Amino acid sequence: MRLAVTLLFLTALLPGAAAADDIWTKFRSDADRFAVEFPYTPTAQEPLPLLVGDVKVATRSYALEMGKESFLVSVSAYSNRLLVSNPKLFLASLAAEQTRGAAVEDNSPIEVGGNPGREIVFTTAKGEWVRAYEIFASGKLYEVVFRDGGKDGGARKHAARFLKSFRFVPGA
Repeated sequence: MRLAVTLLFLTALLPGAAAADDIWTKFRSDADRFAVEFPYTPTAQEPLPLLVGDVKVATRSYALEMGKESFLVSVSAYSNRLLVSNPKLFLASLAAEQTRGAAVEDNSPIEVGGNPGREIVFTTAKGEWVRAYEIFASGKLYEVVFRDGGKDGGARKHAARFLKSFRFVPGA
């Protein structure tokens, strides 16, 4: 009897595991010219004007929290494109600042859609595992960030799917 109950329980779990992969949704922002897969539809936040020194930066974000995992795409439009005259140097210094005090697994240059970027993977002092793409394109900084606050090994699979699905799309 116990074996039958265990088998019934395991059988009930199998479709759930397959369904977890089926929840991923293709999301597209024509305003910010990108597409990416999220597990469910993210919440979009209108651009917030931020001042970085004396430079105005408008940032829009698309975010999803799912348990201890979070998925984020933020797009920051720089009003002064000359501020970032060397995108590769800008991205390297940004990555160094973001990983300060963290255990860094990877901090390497990448290219996405012909645009310079960096991939950074690190564990924060609080124990959160983070994998991110930082991409500079057309005067905008695209940050595609996966954060896992738990110790779930499945997080790396979710991070890979999320980040690898990011693409630039033609404007509307």
